[in-house]
Amino acid sequence: MDGIDNREWLEAQLERNVSITNIADVAGVSRQTVYAWIERHKLRPVRSQRVRPPPDELARLYDRCRTTRELGEQLGVAPETARRWLIDADIERRRARLDTGEVRAKRLAGATIAQLAIDHGVGNDTIRRRLDPSWGE
Repeated sequence: MDGIDNREWLEAQLERNVSITNIADVAGVSRQTVYAWIERHKLRPVRSQRVRPPPDELARLYDRCRTTRELGEQLGVAPETARRWLIDADIERRRARLDTGEVRAKRLAGATIAQLAIDHGVGNDTIRRRLDPSWGE
């Protein structure tokens, strides 16, 4: 059986430098569960240190991405890490200026979350939060 409880499978993922987040996604478990299985199997997580780009390069990359999630994917780091790097570099994060009524009307008319996000230049989560402010809590 290939999965988180299979030592060889987990060891192979770590040797291939697959991130803990990606292992968790593939295995259908939380990151904490991945770490628990690493410990159970007496393995060592492979830590890949991502090099933070200089502020000017980070700003250029961010200009090409719609969200910190996309920026993180480009840099091979978590969205929260990308957000922290932007703050540390004093790069102003884009704030979505959306007319919530317009977004709701388009959604009721059949627009998908993904299409609304593309149309407004934001991430899917931003659209979901506008449609339901309690989303993600």
